[in-house]
This record gives sequence, C-alpha cells and structure tokens, in this order.
Amino acid sequence: MPAEPLRITDPKKWAKMELYVNHLNQEVKRLSILNNNEIRLKACSELAHIFYHGAVMEAHLQEDPRVIDILLSIVLNVREIPALRIQGLQTISTLCLQTEPIRLLLIARKAVLLLCRLFQDSNSMIRKWAVHCVFLLIIKHHRKYTSMLKGEILFDHLTSIAMEDWSQFRHNDAERFLALLKEMNPPKPLQTLSRRATQISAD
Repeated sequence: MPAEPLRITDPKKWAKMELYVNHLNQEVKRLSILNNNEIRLKACSELAHIFYHGAVMEAHLQEDPRVIDILLSIVLNVREIPALRIQGLQTISTLCLQTEPIRLLLIARKAVLLLCRLFQDSNSMIRKWAVHCVFLLIIKHHRKYTSMLKGEILFDHLTSIAMEDWSQFRHNDAERFLALLKEMNPPKPLQTLSRRATQISAD
C-alpha cells in the first residue's frame, strides 16, 4: 500500500511545492497536445527535470498521481512515436530513483506489471529502459512479486535483452535482474536432482 500522504507544514516548502505543481500542470497540458510530438517530447523531458529537482513533489504525487498514469499510458501505447515512449520511460526512471514513498506509489499504480509488458516491445531501447525501470522498482520489493518472477518466459526475455548493447547505460540491468531471479530461485542441489532422476527411471 502507498505510504500515508506527506504533510507539509513549513510555509517555505509549501510555497516551493506550489511552484513545482504549477510547472508540472503546465507540462501535463503540453503533453496533451496530441498533434505536436515536438512539444510533447519537450514536456515529457521537462517533467523529468521537475521530478529530479523537486523532492517536495512527493506530497503532491501522493494526493494526485494522475501524471504517473499519463506517463504509463504513453509508454504502453505502440501508436506513439518511439522517441516519446523512450522519453516517457526515462521520466518514469527519474521517479523510480526518488523517495521510497514515490516508488511505492508507482508499484500501487501497477507500474511493475505494466512495464513488464514492454520486455517484448520491438524497439530495443524501449525494452532496455523498461527493464531499467522495473529493476529499480522491485530491487527492494521483489518478494512481493515472487510468483510473477518465477516464469520461464520472463527469464527468456531478460536473457535475450541482457545480450543487447547496454553501453548507453551505467549497468546492464537485465543481467542484474537475472542475478536477482537466480537468487530468488536457486537451482536444486545435484543430489536432489539425481534422486528425482532415479525415481523417474524406476517408474
């Protein structure tokens, strides 16, 4: 569940948050100009800057998370141009790097499950940015997704993505994701496998 909304009592912090909220609302409006992708790209990029510099945005996002839903709808929409979807994922990744309450808010908006769908996207950068975002979200909460993370299909997708070019990223998050999966689902001991094989032969 999302954390309790943060209450801002400091007048200076409140005034600062209002400035960021007004800026955010302006960019969300620009993001809604469907016939101008150049403006939408700039708006999406500006949102990333707002999230990066505006730690005080936590309280607002907890009370009004609509911008998160808008960003998720953009990155999931295959009709959007790839550049906008990639920028949307980069903006989401900025949110993933913020405070724990914001990460929990993203999880509550089903960001993990929705972004996992992009592991099969035809665009390699979209695949990698989706992996990056999901890894950032689940690193501290992977027990919550134990059943989902056991699937062979997910393992196969990540294995394939891990072999792609990650030179534009600080880390190969597909490899780190796979390491996490192996930690969660360690291979059975050889003795156990041998015993099982013997049982099958006897049958």
